[in-house]
Amino acid sequence: MRNPTYGKRWRARIGSRLLVFGVIYCFGIKGGIGAESLSAFFHLLHLETRIGCSASALRELEVQVKEQIVAYGQVQFPLRLKENRPSAESVGADETFSLAANSGGGGISQWVYLQ
Repeated sequence: MRNPTYGKRWRARIGSRLLVFGVIYCFGIKGGIGAESLSAFFHLLHLETRIGCSASALRELEVQVKEQIVAYGQVQFPLRLKENRPSAESVGADETFSLAANSGGGGISQWVYLQ
């Protein structure tokens, strides 16, 4: 028999990760909002007990998200050339975002949660 609270905690944890990555990408990277403001936002939502939301942690996460986006682009560009589909499109964070948010043991998301 499934434990219903386990499922709720798991969804809350994934939801918190998605929120952090969404805010970092949309407002930090694309919008140019600083880490101090993002940290204040997370504190207003009382998420400091669930996620590491200090300005320095968010700056570090933003750097790692940017690195993942660049790495994704470096992998995808040769594949597009191989398929004869070179593109001037910029690499988005949709696929990278899902991968990073769902990574379990290591990677970007391991330090986002207070341990």
